[in-house]
Amino acid sequence: MIKLEDLRPTEKQLVIEVVEAAGISTADWKTKTDPSKRSNWSFGGNKQPAILFIWHNHLQVNEKGWIYYQDNSKTWAIKKEREHGPGPKLQARRAHEFHSLINRAYFANQPVRVAILDGKRSDKNIDEATARELDNSYWYVHHLNEVTSEILLVRGVPRPKKPSQSEEVVTTYTQPEIIEPIQAVASSDPLESKGFPYRHYIGATTAYDRDSEVCRQVKTRANGQCEYCGEHGFETARGG
Repeated sequence: MIKLEDLRPTEKQLVIEVVEAAGISTADWKTKTDPSKRSNWSFGGNKQPAILFIWHNHLQVNEKGWIYYQDNSKTWAIKKEREHGPGPKLQARRAHEFHSLINRAYFANQPVRVAILDGKRSDKNIDEATARELDNSYWYVHHLNEVTSEILLVRGVPRPKKPSQSEEVVTTYTQPEIIEPIQAVASSDPLESKGFPYRHYIGATTAYDRDSEVCRQVKTRANGQCEYCGEHGFETARGG
């Protein structure tokens, strides 16, 4: 079984080389080092393969020896959107695109490719990596929680089939603002037995995973007003 250290990149492939190797078109790139492209964290989608750029020190191994990546880039993006200046806004856009590709892969039950980065990390900018290589294995989205924005991506292990083919995964929680892990409780989640450190949110409310792209488009269209009564919407704890 491959070990986590075996995945540490030793060469520095160009971003465009990695993207092309994953089977994604680069016809819209102006040059091989197009600055408007090379700093993105994800590429593809829209009937093309998807690739994510992930730092090696963000990868973990569970008790089964499975290599995985756990993140909530959407929550990070929301925080960046509140900061001033073009830099944070650009980073927020990249994070939203990253989360969107994972979202689509999850609901389409499609694998993604991953390029692994190493070196001194500078606010997630992939073009500052000292080493960058495309992993030769497919990765699969095992879990996506639209309430907490947490995702679980597993290397080389397809997502287990569920008894129901429903796109909605029931999750209980206390409130959406909780991001840090709290005390785990007994769960019937089939993946928990595989050794993943899932976070559990306990409460009387039932929530459902939704397509983040649809939610974002609806909120943009509404422009702060209730589409039913036309009144201005209330402000949430996140400022939305």
